[in-house]
Amino acid sequence: MSLTQSTSQKAEGKRTSRLTAMRHVAVALALTLGMAVGARGQESGTDRSHWPASLSIATASPGGTYALYGEGLAQLIRDVVKIPTSTEATQGPSQNLVLVQKRSVGLSMTTLSPAWEAWNGELDLNLGVKHRDVRALFPMYEGAFQIVSLKRGGRGIGSIRDLDGKVVGIGPASATGAKYYPEWFREIGVRTSLRSGQYMNLAGDLIAGRLDAVTFASGLPNPTVLELEASQSTNIFSFDESERKKILASNPFLSPFRVLPGVYRSLPMAQETVAMWNFAIANRAMPEDLAYEIVRAVMQNNAQLARVHPAAAGTKAENIVADRFLWLHPGAVRYYRSVGIRVPRELIPPDMQ
Repeated sequence: MSLTQSTSQKAEGKRTSRLTAMRHVAVALALTLGMAVGARGQESGTDRSHWPASLSIATASPGGTYALYGEGLAQLIRDVVKIPTSTEATQGPSQNLVLVQKRSVGLSMTTLSPAWEAWNGELDLNLGVKHRDVRALFPMYEGAFQIVSLKRGGRGIGSIRDLDGKVVGIGPASATGAKYYPEWFREIGVRTSLRSGQYMNLAGDLIAGRLDAVTFASGLPNPTVLELEASQSTNIFSFDESERKKILASNPFLSPFRVLPGVYRSLPMAQETVAMWNFAIANRAMPEDLAYEIVRAVMQNNAQLARVHPAAAGTKAENIVADRFLWLHPGAVRYYRSVGIRVPRELIPPDMQ
């Protein structure tokens, strides 16, 4: 065995150990959540004969925020709503919309821009089909757009312009970042060679030098970015002011966003970027009382869900207004009205009007 191979294998072994440790932390957090809410989980007396025997939640690539948030959500539903719930790794928001439309999963997660495309029959994965059976349940969090590189030979890559001529990982093929970063790079005038894949695999390619940078669009902090920071000297950067203005003007579902100091060790100061809201969704066929119980469980146990991932701090009833077109599930409407939230008329499905 060559010295290069030996060093590479040792590095890979260390990386695998760290990833395993991170997964153990996620499991421990989920178990903590279960103990915290389990004592409060009570049978509501609702007739459950029409409920499914179990639920599956479509999440996204391992190593991303969806995966951890989804595990916490599944645990919460198991403990509070008292229905067996599991998670299913997918390619991300676009695929999740198709799965919900086809009733292939119980509930899922998506971002608003691919949801808009699906709503209007313009989603590449299911072109021509208007996904009008999809219903919003609750707001999750804003996903921030950031890019990570390693500090090789001093400063390293630290701006969008520095990516010109470079090889960039953009996440799973149907994930939010994989769809929008290529468009924005072209709009800004940056030429890149793009690679898609699971985030943890892309992080390994970044360390090995096969990639120059990896893009992220996720709730904060992203587990893979934390993993990179634990073993590497990293640059975390985003769009400059002129670039932000350009993409905000052409993408109405984006919002200005500030990453606060301390989210990542590599960011001692606040960082300005853009973000997109993520929502939990289900098919309109989900029983109304089940949807109501799920939304109530999530909203009443928000603090515990945030222990699994801090991004869940944005999972609040008042943030439902971030949705401007996707009809709410009747069970969700019933919950929000019960706590005094005024539901915009455009979010109420036709069968409730």
